[in-house]
Amino acid sequence: LSLLLKFREHRYVISADIAKMYRQVLVEPSQRKLQRILWREDTSKPIKIFELNTVTYGHAAASFLAIRCIFQLAHECSETHSDISEIIKNSFYVDDFLYGDNNIEKAAYVSENVSKILASGCFPLRKWFSNEPKIVERLSKSDDDFNILEFGEKENTKTLGLLWSSKSDILTYKISLPANSEKITQRCVLSCISQIFD
Repeated sequence: LSLLLKFREHRYVISADIAKMYRQVLVEPSQRKLQRILWREDTSKPIKIFELNTVTYGHAAASFLAIRCIFQLAHECSETHSDISEIIKNSFYVDDFLYGDNNIEKAAYVSENVSKILASGCFPLRKWFSNEPKIVERLSKSDDDFNILEFGEKENTKTLGLLWSSKSDILTYKISLPANSEKITQRCVLSCISQIFD
């Protein structure tokens, strides 16, 4: 909640996410045996053994390990870019980067430098969105690897369980009611409420 509120304190906001975050983090070779997969397509063939080399989505420690790597990058750049280091530490929710500023120039500066520092650790930022098109244009000119997605009138991107339309600059929830609305039971209502709460 604090990250979301901080994101909306400012006039100009920016959102991006890290491409394949968990797949960028290598597991210590001595620990890879704990991520073994036994596989065979036919019971008459011998079992093949595979070991996953990177952090696996769904493991209890996956988020911690990936976030710890991002914090290490922030620590390593703290002497040369102390401002960017603090922003990296305080503007991420797992793989989502959410930042705001009241100055377009500073927002562009922060976006470019956060991107460079994370890319140095193999954490490329993509899906850049902003409520100010000039910030996104500057990013696309400075680095051809950015995956710039332009918003149409009703397009949204999911941010922290919310939908944010950068064009209209509003946050919304999407609520799905059951298809069979003729028979609403208490169980149905509780299910909908818990989805909204989540």
